[in-house]
Amino acid sequence: MAKIVLAPDSFKLTLSSSRACQVMQDVLKEVMPDVDVISLPMADGGEGSLDAFLANLGGRRIHCYVEGPWGRLVEADWAMLDDGTAIVECAQAIGLHLLAGKADPSLTSSYGVGSLVMEALSHGAGRIIITLGGSSTNDAGAGAAAACGVRFLDKDRQAFVPTGATLSLVAHIDRSQVPAQLQDVPIMLMCDADCRFHGPEGAARLFSRQKGASDAMVEELDSSMEIFAHTLENETGTNPQDLPFSGAAGGLGGGLQVLLGAKARSGIETMLSLTHFDEVIKDASIVITGEGRIDGTSAYGKVVSGTAQHARALGVPVIAVCGDQDETATGLVGPLLDALFITNKDHLPFEEVRGRAVEDLSLTMYDVAQFLKSKGIG
Repeated sequence: MAKIVLAPDSFKLTLSSSRACQVMQDVLKEVMPDVDVISLPMADGGEGSLDAFLANLGGRRIHCYVEGPWGRLVEADWAMLDDGTAIVECAQAIGLHLLAGKADPSLTSSYGVGSLVMEALSHGAGRIIITLGGSSTNDAGAGAAAACGVRFLDKDRQAFVPTGATLSLVAHIDRSQVPAQLQDVPIMLMCDADCRFHGPEGAARLFSRQKGASDAMVEELDSSMEIFAHTLENETGTNPQDLPFSGAAGGLGGGLQVLLGAKARSGIETMLSLTHFDEVIKDASIVITGEGRIDGTSAYGKVVSGTAQHARALGVPVIAVCGDQDETATGLVGPLLDALFITNKDHLPFEEVRGRAVEDLSLTMYDVAQFLKSKGIG
């Protein structure tokens, strides 16, 4: 019997990875009823990571209210897995969708992420995984650290909670009020982008424009990040610029590694390990992955590249089903993918096709099923 493993990411703003798996499976079982279809909803640390963890590993979703990027309360979910691991998705508290039309990464704060961490701690979490994709901030994780008890002081030793615009004003850092309980709980950062803390490949220059920064603001944010990096080194002995994934989520990656002792890891590699992906696919006929939009960045640390590389290493063919593509995507067929299918075949604007995501994915999966049959699968 042919075995097909489904391992897509979420289709941003339309389908969770779990829902995408269900749509894919429904069509495959209709066209090829004798195939064995296994669903492993994937995530790399971005939006939808919480859902993917719950779908794969079990646990319970917990609702709470925390400070959003503008300091107003927002409803956010986190999860407690069956093994006592808490999953905190930073996009739940400070995601781009929470900006309400007002984007300014010099002023938005990651404080709500720290509040979710403290919420998980109060529920007895034995380990905390923070997924760092989709943030609207560029405050180097200072807000999140402040919510966890870290105090930031200016040159006059007045305490304040820094934002991207005021990181350069931090003169001293006091970690004496971080709860001892938090210091004993391992914190893992699940990152979907590996960039530097500052500089040409840094958080501000690479990602702050999509969070609302002007060209002038990008320069100011990057300068503040560089100054703050030196302050962190002076106060703690560690410079975040030397750490992996330090620029992830507007510097959350670096700030939480230095200030809370967190460990950072590739998001997709974390998910593949926790779901025992290699073991599941070793006897598969094919792996089907996907995401909302495939482009040149998909080859670096994303779900599509991670699943494809692992499948290729085991000699398992892999195809991707994606919402849309840019001109670089076809170059991934051959080096990374055996085939690529696009649901938005006419490349219509997102707002025109957003409401028919399920229908378009279903129709495309009929094409995929016929392609698989032509290759002797199913």
